[in-house]
Amino acid sequence: MRLHGLFIVLVTLVWSMLSSAQVQKWIERTTEVSTKEQNSNLAKKELIELGTAKISEEVIKEIIGDSKYSRNRNLIENKIIKNAARFIPLSKPGDLQSTQEGFKMTLGLRVNMDDLQAILLENGLFYEQDGTPIVLPFIKLIDKVSGKSYYWWAGQEEGSKSTLVRESRDIEVAYQEAFQKNNFYYLKPQHYKYAELVPSSFRVDTLGMDEYQQLAQAFSAPLVVKGDILFTKGTHGESYQLDIKLSAIQVSNGRSIAEISRTFDVEGSSPEQAMRKKLKEISEPVAHDLSTQILDAWQKGAIGTSLYKITVKGRLNILQQELFKELLKSKVREIKVIKERVIGTDAIVFEADSAIPPKEIQKKASGLDLNGVLLVAEESNDQEIVFEVKKGRD
Repeated sequence: MRLHGLFIVLVTLVWSMLSSAQVQKWIERTTEVSTKEQNSNLAKKELIELGTAKISEEVIKEIIGDSKYSRNRNLIENKIIKNAARFIPLSKPGDLQSTQEGFKMTLGLRVNMDDLQAILLENGLFYEQDGTPIVLPFIKLIDKVSGKSYYWWAGQEEGSKSTLVRESRDIEVAYQEAFQKNNFYYLKPQHYKYAELVPSSFRVDTLGMDEYQQLAQAFSAPLVVKGDILFTKGTHGESYQLDIKLSAIQVSNGRSIAEISRTFDVEGSSPEQAMRKKLKEISEPVAHDLSTQILDAWQKGAIGTSLYKITVKGRLNILQQELFKELLKSKVREIKVIKERVIGTDAIVFEADSAIPPKEIQKKASGLDLNGVLLVAEESNDQEIVFEVKKGRD
């Protein structure tokens, strides 16, 4: 019974503190609008629409910035602001006041930031990059059974590698189809002979991050998929093995946002036929798994962001840690994901995906009140922001 009572108390505390955090997901705005409409009923309706559109525009600009808003104005006006009831369910119209030209009114609105973020995600506007994400592959096909390897950027498709050339081309097609299902545009460099555009100094089997970034930027691809597909002999008889290790890299900062590591047993008397059959069977599902991971990162807004460290000096219990994350994300909408990394006795280190650096985070969230526990942003640099517990209660 004591344990049951303790559980109830704990649940109540969690609900109470998280409810406080949930409140932060709502913001209230007030604006004054006017119209030349002479009919009072029509004027009131028009003023509510004008005020809703005005506040919607202001809040959306705060989230995605003025420049991105301007580039996507038509989409935002037609797909988001016209559906403002989804994220502004409540309004408080003031009294209708006559003017020399018509009427004016003060309008108060409550905006649900989570619902607004959701509709921005649906329309591809919460991402840091506009348009369909382009993916440039750098996948090596290595056949250790025959002692051959192939990679498109080498630009060598001689007859001795004809089997691998064909397999690599088929992989491109399968991967493009799988990525398209998640709305990514997967380039086919082999099909379109991109190797002819690659400088000779880049035609090596192992590229560094600088080379990946330069080539990806040349093809306007924010994402790179790199790795190996390795074909080897098995441990018994006419058996073989396929090992696939791929990672998706964000070009802007070299971050890995998705990884795949798969091993498949391959049976067959003919190595080439066995490899071809197995690759045809597994290429699409493997590519789908990888693209789904990338999509998850994309939808969270993690692409186009960088990882930063957020350190809290002082003691926070579990409930306060959760509240801290909620409050920080509500204050700084550019923070897409925040997770605990190291929890010590005197400090907690978080890792955050953010579209703005720590110095900008500090400007937006210099102080946070966790229901009586005050956290103050004491310092920041290019990679880290440090909060310190100034006062509180256990």
